Amino acid sequence: MRCATMIAVVVVMCGAGTAQAQEWPAIWKLTNGQCGDGIAVTVSERPGVLVVQSKGNNRGINPSNREIKLAADGSGTLDFRSDTFGDMKITVAGGKGVREIRQAQVKGICAWRLVPP
Repeated sequence: MRCATMIAVVVVMCGAGTAQAQEWPAIWKLTNGQCGDGIAVTVSERPGVLVVQSKGNNRGINPSNREIKLAADGSGTLDFRSDTFGDMKITVAGGKGVREIRQAQVKGICAWRLVPP
């Protein structure tokens, strides 16, 4: 008696690598302290990362580009050092698209949140 074995391999591609980046303008609004306000930024999100690109201003804030790695739920944090404000932390709430993004001094009172214009 002869037996035949058939193995089928099925590969399903679910749009891998085709996710479109979302982008929106926003402004850093001061929520605590007297540390400057109104810095315009562009926020862009693609799978696994959120980029906050600051345009800087004419009062000593230099342009910057911060990449925040995102968890599966869309949340993330980034610790960095600012020449102007010292040690800083950006916190991104979970979700996708426009959502709460905050920035604060680690050892200070200055805090901001991103607000779409």
